[in-house]
Amino acid sequence: MTTTLESKTNFFAAGAGPVITGVSKPLHIGRSTNVWQTTLKNADGRVVAIISQTQMVLAPRAEVAADAKTPARSKVKQ
Repeated sequence: MTTTLESKTNFFAAGAGPVITGVSKPLHIGRSTNVWQTTLKNADGRVVAIISQTQMVLAPRAEVAADAKTPARSKVKQ
């Protein structure tokens, strides 16, 4: 599971035609972040836009649930 840290879109032309095709490719797949680039093209192959996104990889829910069950240490003296 991921969440978006950054998203940038550059528009180069108006999208025309009944179909616009998008192709995404990973630029970096790391342990804690992923960077993706998506290119959108018209039916005639002209580039309409390029989108780049940085995604943060989140811990699976099972790990989050396990951490929630771990009691926090208190700094208060008893």
